[in-house]
Amino acid sequence: MSSTETEAATAAVTEARPASDAGDGATVAASDTADAATASAPLELDDDERELVGHDLDALLPTLDGVRRERYTQLRETVAAGVVPGALIPALESLLELTLQTGRARTRYRAEGEQTLTRLYGRTPGGRELSSHLRQVNEALGSLQGQSIGSLAVRMRTVGHFTLAIQTDETSITLVARPDTIDVESIAVSS
Repeated sequence: MSSTETEAATAAVTEARPASDAGDGATVAASDTADAATASAPLELDDDERELVGHDLDALLPTLDGVRRERYTQLRETVAAGVVPGALIPALESLLELTLQTGRARTRYRAEGEQTLTRLYGRTPGGRELSSHLRQVNEALGSLQGQSIGSLAVRMRTVGHFTLAIQTDETSITLVARPDTIDVESIAVSS
């Protein structure tokens, strides 16, 4: 990992989630601590998942310090064992978001590795939530079936926040896309 990639990875782990003061001056992902209280069941990893996540952690750990380093060292140990306990799943989720959103997974592991990590992310609480959003969007789009599209418009509300407005004679749907999700903002049916 180059020094530029290392700096970007460290910043992304810190910024992937809102930071909170860990008490010793180090910042840690807020959800890493907050979600521990409502942790999900342990997550078993197959050999490919263990290998890929292990490589990412090995590259990331030297860039971390304090509480973050301890947290991701614990994650590295559990990944090697093949079972991530519920309390460490938020840290795993943050790591997966980092490697998938930055394109690092595809660059380092090609399409197959990226797909492996995407499937693993889909088994995390954040991945399940994203799948739910995608189902809702597809249901809304399904309501347009058989209708002629009158207009389509993509707009930027702000950097990283876009809307897609779809208008038919019968229905108007607005979708909103942000870096980490897509949602149905509104649906209106003409009478």
